[in-house]
Amino acid sequence: MHFLCSGTGILDTDDSGGSGVLVGGGYQKYGYREHIISTPTKGLTRSSNNIIISGGRKSRYVISGGSTTETLTTPRYQLFNFKEVDYILMNQVIDNTQNRGEYYYSLDDSTWTQLLLVEYLPTVDITRKIATTQAYLDLPENTEYIRFRITLRKRTATSPSPEWNSIRFRYRNMKNFNEIDPIFSDIDGLRSALGISSQTNLLPWAVIPVGHPLNYPPDTPRNPYPEDGETDIPFNIELSWTGGDPDPDDIVTYDVYFGTTSPPPKIVSNHPESTYNPGQLANLTTYYWQIIAFDEHGAATVGPIWSFITTFNYPPDEPTITGKAKGRPNAEYEYTFVAKDANMDDLYYFIDWGDGTNSGWIGPYHSDEEIVQSHKWSEKGIYNISCKAKDIYDAESNWEFLQVTMPRDRTNINTLFFRFINQFLFLKKLLF
Repeated sequence: MHFLCSGTGILDTDDSGGSGVLVGGGYQKYGYREHIISTPTKGLTRSSNNIIISGGRKSRYVISGGSTTETLTTPRYQLFNFKEVDYILMNQVIDNTQNRGEYYYSLDDSTWTQLLLVEYLPTVDITRKIATTQAYLDLPENTEYIRFRITLRKRTATSPSPEWNSIRFRYRNMKNFNEIDPIFSDIDGLRSALGISSQTNLLPWAVIPVGHPLNYPPDTPRNPYPEDGETDIPFNIELSWTGGDPDPDDIVTYDVYFGTTSPPPKIVSNHPESTYNPGQLANLTTYYWQIIAFDEHGAATVGPIWSFITTFNYPPDEPTITGKAKGRPNAEYEYTFVAKDANMDDLYYFIDWGDGTNSGWIGPYHSDEEIVQSHKWSEKGIYNISCKAKDIYDAESNWEFLQVTMPRDRTNINTLFFRFINQFLFLKKLLF
């Protein structure tokens, strides 16, 4: 029987009641270090006197007066024998319509990177919610220092202030479970076996029988389409990625983050497919997206942030109209219409026959594909055929025109001419 005790200690006993034997180089009681940055904390640097401490026992930092943006910067914390981040938890009170809080970290005191935040949901004891928000962070092993910056923002000078209380940053600094005993696959697998998400700290104790099937977290989302950094992407693309899980029977769902800012906002939760259609996109715009995979046991794997740039959508060229320019009323004539699109998008055509009738939007047709339409005019006159094209994104061309004449009936014209001649001959006989 393997017993998991507090920290990363493992005590190994036999099933016959024998005495415990230390394994993996001995029992490691303290496998983690934690920094708690709360209100008030010595060494916090305020951007101005407009950021103050409010409240009594549960005090919080808030923005006072008419200021809309203020920051708090923590001291630099030394990390001893850093292995990996266990969790980053935040306590704050925000209203995304009026205010918000942003969190950044730096490893060199000069480059600041924003943290991706999600709601903190404890999976072990829902009644013991020690934070409102959590962040994902992957740092290189043996990272030596870290510091944090908290930015509080109000929408307007009169908006209520966000309230910030604390950050809990815990990291592992001793061997992983599988480095101590191969029965444990890794820290995430152990958490999953205990029914704890990979973003939640371990239970203070638990018991796992020998041979207990451990749960592996989902595979890291990969193979994105569009590829990271790709340009000239169409406006109607479907995002896709490769997901999955090492445990073949696990059901995997995805949270999709997508937008024009980095990190992007979450737009859908528990998506069951590894494809997603974000809808029609804008011209020449940079989009960022990220996938977080979850298995049915609550284990999560955070994918990287990808980006792509859409193409510029040129409107179609003016159509070309060919066909007879003269004809007879009530006779049907064929006309050919064709337009080109620089993006090779399919096209629709709108044809106005100049007699109060039109075709409506017809199509779609391929770019540079000739289409033939027939029409007849019921009365004599001069008519303007007008036509324009639009692509599948509703970008329209200019109008093109062709004038068509339906002349008088030639038989009637000849009859009038001969009547005039006959009248002229009759007058000649009378006068001479």
